[in-house]
Amino acid sequence: MPSKLSQPGQGILGAPPLFYLLLTHCCFVTYGRGSDWIITCVSRSSWPNFHVVYWLADNNFIEDLFPDGRVWEEPERQMSNQTIEKSLVFSSVEETDFSVQFCCIIQDPSGVEIRNITLQRDPPIVPAEATSREETSGAPMELPQ
Repeated sequence: MPSKLSQPGQGILGAPPLFYLLLTHCCFVTYGRGSDWIITCVSRSSWPNFHVVYWLADNNFIEDLFPDGRVWEEPERQMSNQTIEKSLVFSSVEETDFSVQFCCIIQDPSGVEIRNITLQRDPPIVPAEATSREETSGAPMELPQ
């Protein structure tokens, strides 16, 4: 089930409002290391020495779709005998990223698992309508129309 990791009036995990992620249960997002956005795919395999975990963007390898290096994969991390992590790092998020489908691919001798992730913009914060006119320093305040 998708989840949104943010607090009211803030972006993900207290970061500036920018976007939120539709996440599957396999992945989580962190905001850290300066302005980097990190999406981590967590997988389990009964084949610790015979598996592969990688990211695709619109069915392309990350380095092919982002040759400028703005988005890259970190090396795989073996967290336990059966748990593997593979992170996708964004040094910045651009308008074109919102139309890209990112996929975490997990493959071992038992099969293939694919998890799709889509970036979406944070919904805009709309101020509540004012109910009366107030005056400051003798001049009427401008209220939204």
